[in-house]
Amino acid sequence: MSKQANNTDVIALISRKINASLSEVELAIPDIHCAGCISTIENALSGTAGVEYARVNLTTRRVRIRWLTAMNTPALIDVINKAGFKANVPENLSQATAEDALTKHIRALAVAGFATANVMMLSLSVWSGADENTRHIFHLLSAMIVVPALIFSSRLFFVSAWQALRVGRTNMDVPICVGIVLTTVLSIYDTTLGGEQVYFDAVIMLVFLLLIGRTLETRMRAKARGAVDALAQLQPALALIYSKKSQQFVSTAVDKVIGGDILQLAKGERIPVDCKIISGRSSIDMSLVSGESVPVPVSEGDVLFSGCLNLESILQAAATDTVNTSFLGKIEQLIEDAGAHKGHYQQLADRVVSYYTPFVHMAALLGFMLWMWHSGDWHRATTVGVTVLIITCPCALGLAVPITRVIAAHQLIKIGVLMKDGAALERLATVAAVVFDKTGTLTTGQAKLYGVYNACTEESMRIAQSLCNGAEHPYAKAIVRHSQLHSNQAYPWQEWCEVAGNGVSARLGNDTYRLGRAAWALNDSASENDDQDDIFSHSLLTKNGFTIAEFTFEDCLRKDAPECINRLRKQCLAVEILSGDAVGPVRQVAAKLNIEQFHSAADPNKKLDQINLRQSANRQVLMVGDGINDGPALAASSVSMVPGTGADMTRKLADFVLLSNHLTAIPDAIALARRSRTIVAQNLTLAVGYNVVAMPLALTGVVTPLLAAVAMSVSSVLVIGNSLRLASPERCSSTFSMKRGTSNAWVVQ
Repeated sequence: MSKQANNTDVIALISRKINASLSEVELAIPDIHCAGCISTIENALSGTAGVEYARVNLTTRRVRIRWLTAMNTPALIDVINKAGFKANVPENLSQATAEDALTKHIRALAVAGFATANVMMLSLSVWSGADENTRHIFHLLSAMIVVPALIFSSRLFFVSAWQALRVGRTNMDVPICVGIVLTTVLSIYDTTLGGEQVYFDAVIMLVFLLLIGRTLETRMRAKARGAVDALAQLQPALALIYSKKSQQFVSTAVDKVIGGDILQLAKGERIPVDCKIISGRSSIDMSLVSGESVPVPVSEGDVLFSGCLNLESILQAAATDTVNTSFLGKIEQLIEDAGAHKGHYQQLADRVVSYYTPFVHMAALLGFMLWMWHSGDWHRATTVGVTVLIITCPCALGLAVPITRVIAAHQLIKIGVLMKDGAALERLATVAAVVFDKTGTLTTGQAKLYGVYNACTEESMRIAQSLCNGAEHPYAKAIVRHSQLHSNQAYPWQEWCEVAGNGVSARLGNDTYRLGRAAWALNDSASENDDQDDIFSHSLLTKNGFTIAEFTFEDCLRKDAPECINRLRKQCLAVEILSGDAVGPVRQVAAKLNIEQFHSAADPNKKLDQINLRQSANRQVLMVGDGINDGPALAASSVSMVPGTGADMTRKLADFVLLSNHLTAIPDAIALARRSRTIVAQNLTLAVGYNVVAMPLALTGVVTPLLAAVAMSVSSVLVIGNSLRLASPERCSSTFSMKRGTSNAWVVQ
């Protein structure tokens, strides 16, 4: 009782509230390795009072659980333990643990391989016609080699099988272990009596080939997990925080930083948490966020993201997030979530495996009974039963979907796409249309000063630049960027203010200056409204109500947008624009990209209606957007993507997150999803077809245990090998690789 209370205290300590009614916790379960394990854990947790949600991620070997906060904290660790698994706090499942698991598999594989090679040489001598005495000696030698090798190499299977059996359930390792034990005992019995046939070669080859598949699987999962670890290396362990007590900056653990803390960002160091500059100027390597390697100049008021590199000089900034809610923390969480959702194929495979394992035992028992009835030879009947157990193990079926998804998630990360929902990979493969938002998606979202009119003088330009200093509107920032190339003169402004939705105004002596929307700048609400059909946006600079300069702006097209659209068309996908902007700018972008279907002035409701209209015609739609106004459309679409710099709400809604600004990652991801769907279908066909053919052959006694071991193991290796084709080189214009950079840290490009 005390132990259960302690486990409940641990859950309460590491859990967090996600809203007023639900709490959430994440636990590490290092022993899971198949679909049967996942199903057992999720069913056990879902049957616990108060638990609303339980999802296991096989790649990270973690389970996320949500329960009703109003109820007492459930003893979740005890529930998992009773299901036959050990649960730990997530920190206990470190990269060192993952490497240790891979090392154990490799050592077991090496021992099994050594034993297999030696026993096969002895078996070849027997098959070549050795006399009775020589055959008996070789059988004894085989037993002396195989039995210790089995004890060492097959313990991974026996531990898993025992964990299942001790709580009254089965998994894929149970028939394997039963087959190993029966084959070994039968072979020892025949060796003792001087029998002609033994199956030491079959049982050790079975273990050897199974370990090849398990080692490959473990290696691929470690590589997928490596993406999280590589991002974690970008996160500084310490941050310099201003201490009011000591009146100086002190080094503090980064997980202690909270919003509002004043940070000092040293030259050559990475940003510890998302923050806003309060003093200083520098250049920042933003390749982690944008994918662009060109340093970005920053100054007071600019926002910095965790993991980015400060290149030039010391900055002081105010923290806006904690380490977990900053850019890096959110990205790591997205990767963790990538494998936690099940698609149609995965659910189908899970159901088949859950029924198939008991069926295998029944088939083996049936084979034994039929041969006993037919021949009365218990030795022959036992051999047939063992053969059925070995040849029909559902390992290949259990691997068919998860291994493909693990490799696909790893490949997506390499091209700069994070998969939040694993089931979305299947939906992405079936999309028929791609609908883009314009601003911030097809365009950079950064306004550019296109033209200056009305005989604008250098003095007017300096006034405009000075007025815009400190303003947040994109047009104001565009004027500042342009003017900084020429001059930067300060004026003694009085009553300076930024009027939301209109512009900037200030007084200089007896003169009043305004820069912004034409009607407001002229102080005449009925005049000179922007023409909605004009492809440019306008702002006026006025002095006492008279125009002294006119500025036009445009939103720059992303440089790889044309290639992205062309490649989507080659994939036979319809492409549309669904934007809230005026018809002129939208028409201009559509013309540049040769997109015939576009909708402008679309508010969130109209965007939602347009998405529903397309999907009501049974047309799967991929929506790509970045703003809060895109939220309803993203949620309603079959599949959704957002840039990594999109609004926090849209990143939570989306199925995929683009880590870089490379739009060509979109057709790359669709191509990968289609290849993944094909490979999953091939894997399932291979696994099911193999068992349909293998079981009758085993029941009729045509197949020996040796051939059964080879056939079963080869089927698993074929499934893994087929899935590895996803990692083959493909034409990808978007690149997103990790390499060592300055300060011996990782740089994402």
